[in-house]
Amino acid sequence: MITEKCVRDSFAEQAGYCKILGSSFMSDLLTGLGKQLDKSTETGRRVLQWSGDPAHKADALALRLAGALHALARSGQDQALAKFYHNPELSSDAEFIPAVLSAIAANDDELYQWLEFAPQTNEVARASIIYSGLSVIAKRFGLPLSLYEMGCSGGLNLQCAQFGYQFKGVEFGDNASILQLSPDWSGELPPDANVEILSRQGCDLNPLSVMDADDAAKLVAYLWPDQPLRIARVEAAIAIAKNDPPKLEKADAAAWVEDRFQADGAKGNVRVLYDTIAWNYFPDPVKDRIDQHMHEVGSAANADNPIAWLTFEFDEEDKGPFLKLRTWPGGGQAEILASADPHVNKIHWLQEN
Repeated sequence: MITEKCVRDSFAEQAGYCKILGSSFMSDLLTGLGKQLDKSTETGRRVLQWSGDPAHKADALALRLAGALHALARSGQDQALAKFYHNPELSSDAEFIPAVLSAIAANDDELYQWLEFAPQTNEVARASIIYSGLSVIAKRFGLPLSLYEMGCSGGLNLQCAQFGYQFKGVEFGDNASILQLSPDWSGELPPDANVEILSRQGCDLNPLSVMDADDAAKLVAYLWPDQPLRIARVEAAIAIAKNDPPKLEKADAAAWVEDRFQADGAKGNVRVLYDTIAWNYFPDPVKDRIDQHMHEVGSAANADNPIAWLTFEFDEEDKGPFLKLRTWPGGGQAEILASADPHVNKIHWLQEN
């Protein structure tokens, strides 16, 4: 049974993860809310009486509320709140949490609605590790790629071939793109392959469209105010996507994969399924269906119609996250290509070329 203490503990746990990932602002915000949020507002009641699992790997309740507050601050509707978000170094100020609680009370009707939806964090820096994995697939099969992303949010990382990269000073991708990513890299470099993308599509239970101003604003709001580089990356990716938006569908991941990946798929391309820090949010029956279907359809794959499954996820022991690749033909055994932090500031390449 979920108790109020469980909810408050989940805020403290998420605050700790935010601290580790370099956000003092988020750590201060969630620590303060975990201690001081009360039931005087509808938002507070819904949070503290949460019926699901508030943990960061389940409903991510703390990040739902944090996204709502960031959106409110960015809108300019609450100037007292905006002062702290525009100056995140003030998050240790004694007036910070009181200002947040006042903002919740004043904007209660707007804020509590955000609690219905899981955070849509399109972490664009993850494109670096996705692209490096796609390079392996392109090199292995010598065919163009058709991309399918589960849990795609706004689909920004479906555009990874439209970004530029520098890995250990070596250029990959589109060096003329307005978005250039250069994570700290250790280990060998990925293959220098021609990554040609034929098509891009994704699914999510609540996809966000970059063509909708409110949705685009949500993609930014779920980021952390004291990490402006992350925000700048997402804003650049949104600008790119507006010129060529990927196809996104509102769908259950298992049903979508079963429909998209059939044994008689078009020849002459590699169908690539991928997911990044999304798998743990899927219910176990959904995971089981996807895993079973990919191995079944993979068994019928051949050199003219190969299938790949690329994942950047934590493993069962909560280690990682790791970049893993399964390919058919090839048996579908998972190969570990790389490890990285969840925001992909650093990549350690593990595969020997």
